[in-house]
Amino acid sequence: MSWHDFLLSLVALGSEFLGTISGFGSSTFFMPIGVLVEKYNFVLALTAILHIFGNLSKLYIFRKNFNFSMILKFAVPSVVLTGIGALLSRFISFENLKLFLGIFIMILAVIFFFKNKIISALTSRYAVLTVGLSGFLTGLLGTGGALRGIALASIQLEKNAFVALSSGIDIGGDILRMSVYLYNDYFEWSHWFYIPLLMLAGYVGSYLGKIVINKIDQKQFEKIVMAFVFLSGVLLIIE
Repeated sequence: MSWHDFLLSLVALGSEFLGTISGFGSSTFFMPIGVLVEKYNFVLALTAILHIFGNLSKLYIFRKNFNFSMILKFAVPSVVLTGIGALLSRFISFENLKLFLGIFIMILAVIFFFKNKIISALTSRYAVLTVGLSGFLTGLLGTGGALRGIALASIQLEKNAFVALSSGIDIGGDILRMSVYLYNDYFEWSHWFYIPLLMLAGYVGSYLGKIVINKIDQKQFEKIVMAFVFLSGVLLIIE
């Protein structure tokens, strides 16, 4: 294990923290940074592992806000499309998608920054479809949580319930895509030490996020987070 591995684990911790308080999930932050220093397929596998541990942690930490019926409604199309996206990731070169991913992240950042002006354009009917699309992008590109966040915001959930629902939707797709990534040998087992590090990052980041969520003005902080997401997209394009 090198300083490079340790620092990437710290990025995972920060990504899980930001992913919890923003409601997007850690991939929105971890993928753009991770692919700057590691191979795309390996980062896909690391992101899925982090997501599994992070979402399991959030489901435990936010368990009082768990709504099984709503999770089931949104999770089924999301899980199916996540699996399809993960399967397609084997046949599509990331170099051909890097520009698209950067632009996609920047657009989502701008949309969410000004969400109060456009969120009324989404309804609960389209929210299910949008969550499904976010699952497909998560399986294919490793990130799509911001799109899911926009969809769930349209049904105006209380912030703790929002995080619990988002995690419940995500966990099934995370397990499925992790299985696909492992089958395709995306994860390098010589780097097994990332597994306990990502487990720790997932729980600590989620726990710290819970503390902050209960103490801050969520809307104002989301604008700061979106500025960071936008910058991540810019870095991905010019890298």
